[in-house]
Amino acid sequence: MDQRCRRTLYSGQRRDGSARLDQQRQVHQSLRLLHRPLRRPAQRLLATRLGAHDLRRTRHRPLQRQSQPAHPGAIHRRQLQDLRSTRHLRRSRTPLLRHLCAASRSQSHPTDHGQQSAPQPAIRSGRFSRRQSQWLPSPRGRRLLHRLPQHDCRECRGLGQSTRPQRLVQLRRAGQPKRHHPHFAAHRRQLCQQPLFPDPTALNPMLLRQRRFTNSILFGFCFLLLISQVRISHAQNMELIAPKEPARKTAPAQLPAPPLQPAAETSEAIVINSLVGLVLLNSPDHVMETSEAAAVRGLRAKEVPLCQQPGFKSVTDRYLGKPLSEKSLGELMRDIILYYRSVDHPVVDVFAPEQDVTDGVLQLVVIEAKVGEKKVEGNRWFSSSSLTNEIRLKSGDYINARTLLSDLDWLNRNPFRAVNLIYSRGEDPGTTDLVLQTQDRFPLRVFTGYENTGNQLTGLDRYLAGFNWGDAFGLGQQVNYQYTTSGDFSSFRAHSGGYIIPLPWRHIVSIYGGYAESSALDSTSLVRLKGRGWQTSGRYTVPLPGSNALVHEAFTGFDFKVSNNNLDFGGSSVYQNSTDIDQFVFGYNASVTDNWGTTNGGVTVYYSPGDLSGANNNAIFNQARTDGKAAYTYALFTLERVTKLPFGFTWDVRGTAQLANENLLGSEQLGLGGFSTVRGYEEREVNGDQGWIINNEIRTPPVSLTQLFTKCSAAQDSLQFLFFWDYGTISNVVKQPGESANITLTSIGPGVRYKINTYASLRFDYGFQLKDSGVANNNDGSYGHLAFLLSY
Repeated sequence: MDQRCRRTLYSGQRRDGSARLDQQRQVHQSLRLLHRPLRRPAQRLLATRLGAHDLRRTRHRPLQRQSQPAHPGAIHRRQLQDLRSTRHLRRSRTPLLRHLCAASRSQSHPTDHGQQSAPQPAIRSGRFSRRQSQWLPSPRGRRLLHRLPQHDCRECRGLGQSTRPQRLVQLRRAGQPKRHHPHFAAHRRQLCQQPLFPDPTALNPMLLRQRRFTNSILFGFCFLLLISQVRISHAQNMELIAPKEPARKTAPAQLPAPPLQPAAETSEAIVINSLVGLVLLNSPDHVMETSEAAAVRGLRAKEVPLCQQPGFKSVTDRYLGKPLSEKSLGELMRDIILYYRSVDHPVVDVFAPEQDVTDGVLQLVVIEAKVGEKKVEGNRWFSSSSLTNEIRLKSGDYINARTLLSDLDWLNRNPFRAVNLIYSRGEDPGTTDLVLQTQDRFPLRVFTGYENTGNQLTGLDRYLAGFNWGDAFGLGQQVNYQYTTSGDFSSFRAHSGGYIIPLPWRHIVSIYGGYAESSALDSTSLVRLKGRGWQTSGRYTVPLPGSNALVHEAFTGFDFKVSNNNLDFGGSSVYQNSTDIDQFVFGYNASVTDNWGTTNGGVTVYYSPGDLSGANNNAIFNQARTDGKAAYTYALFTLERVTKLPFGFTWDVRGTAQLANENLLGSEQLGLGGFSTVRGYEEREVNGDQGWIINNEIRTPPVSLTQLFTKCSAAQDSLQFLFFWDYGTISNVVKQPGESANITLTSIGPGVRYKINTYASLRFDYGFQLKDSGVANNNDGSYGHLAFLLSY
């Protein structure tokens, strides 16, 4: 045996006993099992961690259990030279380096400061640079590294984080560490425990910023999933646990109509015997001389671009070539103003300057107002700048009604504010100020309430609590959350929430989701059934250009649902395997207002190609529903008309229809029974793949109890009675033996609505069944629907 190696080996044995030899044997046993050569950084790693200077002499010794952590020892210049001259350790792959590093770092060593050193991260891919005496990690290694522990020592401060060999050189050049140094042992152990390369984020600040940005994105995504809710629709029973949002202004915004300019005189005295020419100017300073105006024939409107459009010719043709009286002159100016309003320019002034009209040519000055200042009145909780910034017209722009209506509709999407617009005369001539009259409320609402929207299996009672944040992070975003539970707090528990983000380009991103747990006792087997389901959905909404009477939008999105039961959909089954629903959503909604009321409608198409996830296939769907298909398409249509009747009464008619091409699971079926479908029955007493529902209501004029008995209007309460008639029918696409072709439910009954400002609301409807549903628990032919909500 080489004497140098023998002395080194025996000296190590005398210093550390058998612990070092055992650890060397363990490493060699791992090498024989892996049958992979070593890379040069690995031999330095072994020398650094184990203090082994010649491992060839220990390969034949049996492997023993290590009872004590080996002292890492110090590394010397001669030992480094010996390792560099060793040729039997050859190149290896990264997995082996990770294996050796993990084995050597499994034990932590105490320092002289009385603390346990933190476990070091495993070595990553890269190469060792002899010229720089440091480890150079690969791009993959830089992405996977952890931050190195800081070495805070006043005597050694300033050396920074570097590789172990380089640090030793720096310490030797600085005269540290010395035997008399108080932290010599701590330095020696800490240097041996340092990785062979520095933290890349310490060398590359850009990588640190990228890591922080990635972490923030991941945190935001997880936050959105936690507070997401489910979009309300009749095809999903999750509407019952969706957060209760404050009512917002849904009618299209209305602009004030400036008064029409009346005729100066109403007499029939003839001013011009025959109007042969009409000149429109944009300033009284541009009035033409009599000789120049006498040559004009027909219409000349070079200074007024809007009057050069083809539609304006029909306005002037009624007056050209005919006598013009003082009354018809006023009518001409009035028609010009109405034409400007028809092309979305509502503020304009028309007048006749002093001129000579003996040649039959009339000159009129048309001055269209420009935007002066944008002001806000009445706001308390939303800043004036956040409101005026949503008005896209700038000072000096011509007032465009379509743009203003779109801006007002965008502002009124937030339920915590209602904004109207009025015109005010500006300080400068020809300007008009835009004043936003705002009624806002504190943008945080906390609510609690009760509903009896459950079923017999999971309990009829539902208690709920949640909040609405209408100005999240000061950006006008909305965050909603609600917790719903049954009366015993165990049969049903659900969380739901939503995050609504208005984008700068006037589009809306909505993320919704919910999680529900159901527990029911099977009456036949006396076994408690436990089901779980969750859903996350996203919508991208694009508001479309509207008008004074029309507000409409298009949206698209995706739904992902996981469930192992149908307890919440009127069923009593818990499946062995959970089902995944992956479906794309496309839809359109519109609202039209006229003199007699409002019409709201929409269509939503759900498309599932199938086989998009592990449990989204026909085999699993067939276990949950006979002949259930993972690939399907169904469409949901809604239409509502609210008509004003004499004496303050209103007639509200709602229609819902669903068409499908395959058998659907319970969450996608159309259910009959409950407050939102056919009253007088329990929630979703019957379900079908397709069908239609009609709801008719006659409502009385709202009255205030406080004004009626106390003549006080501070409470701002409203009481309203109604009488309803509901009718619905459903059927399945693929009928099973024994199933009816269709099932029909119908009922009539009274109802009441009462609310106190925005703090409390109560609804109660009692329905009498006109047709039995065939379900055993049909509540003796009648059922009441109660709900109340308290908010602040």
